Amino acid sequence: MRIGYNLYSVDPDSKVGTATFSFGLLNGLLNVNKNNKIVLYVKEKFYSKYKRLYTHDNIQIIYIKDIYLRNILRIFVSYLGMRRVYELFCKLLYLDFAKKVNNSCDIFYTPTTILFPLYYKIITVVSLHDIQHIHFPKYFDTSVIRKRRVTYTITKLKANYLHCSTKFIQDDLINNFNVNPLKIFRIPPGIDITKYQNKIDMYSDKTEEYFLYPAQLWEHKNHLIILKALEILKKQDRCNLKFCFTGSSTTSYFTLINDFIENHNLSDNIKHLGHLDFCDLLNYYNNSKFIISAAIYEAASFPILEAAIIGKPILASKIQSNLEFAEKLQINFFDPKDPKELANLIEAFQTGKIDWLSQVRHNKVAIAEYSWDNIAIEFIKQFALIKNAGK
Repeated sequence: MRIGYNLYSVDPDSKVGTATFSFGLLNGLLNVNKNNKIVLYVKEKFYSKYKRLYTHDNIQIIYIKDIYLRNILRIFVSYLGMRRVYELFCKLLYLDFAKKVNNSCDIFYTPTTILFPLYYKIITVVSLHDIQHIHFPKYFDTSVIRKRRVTYTITKLKANYLHCSTKFIQDDLINNFNVNPLKIFRIPPGIDITKYQNKIDMYSDKTEEYFLYPAQLWEHKNHLIILKALEILKKQDRCNLKFCFTGSSTTSYFTLINDFIENHNLSDNIKHLGHLDFCDLLNYYNNSKFIISAAIYEAASFPILEAAIIGKPILASKIQSNLEFAEKLQINFFDPKDPKELANLIEAFQTGKIDWLSQVRHNKVAIAEYSWDNIAIEFIKQFALIKNAGK
């Protein structure tokens, strides 16, 4: 079986969640997929970099010409919200891409939410990670919502099958996006266990006590709940931990966060780390007291998996996707809208009221189920079933 893997929209240096998912699964497929071929589709400008990264015997890398004008036209039309015109543009302007796909693979998989381009003769599968814009439109510009409506609707209608990572997203797609349940299959996300285990012992220089939230600075990540909890603890002199967080300082949400920090005199308790490479991030992970994941809506939280393998206690918002991880991992939950509850939970860790050592020991064993190799095996089984069933 020739499995097409669409990374046309992904910069090989990207650190966003969909890229983490895409590269993790790809590595897993290359490790376990000895009897099938992976055909990787990338932009021409990234071809050399991908060739250096992936030299496996079971991979073929095909580049798609990066024609600036057609890319601009496609994006412009999508932002206008013109679905029919967008479909026509994709059909006419990206015919070369579709032909290459039809001639070089048996099943075409896109891990990055949007089916693109369109009009394939073969089976298409897309990982549709979330429909956040439906629930929280205030977090998006109007033009982005129009674009999402166009591209997500086309993906729903044109893709033969949709993958999701959690039952929460599966139910969300069925109930709030009118996806046919027969089109959806569910496989959880994974983590590169070896990558973390080989590096952990290299970083153990503790210079200060802090807890860490490694996430992009987007509003649904809910950093403000942590700042409000810290304000409560500081006023009551109940906590001396620092809070470290990652992400770009160019977002409007960072401005909101920074204003809150300054207005509530929290500067001494906060450290913004910006973007970190893997080794620096691992250093902060390894030296932290615990990891927090505070989002109010999320398909799946990679920091939860990373904390489990590194051996750190996990504090997480009580949302459905996080609760699903708790079927196998031991996690300490808080209401994502209640800073007092989070403040009490942080204090409980500091004062030893929670047996976090037993949680860490449990999670370091249980995390093996989430290895990308195991997840990739499940994908290969599903791809085989889909191919055998046909369109």
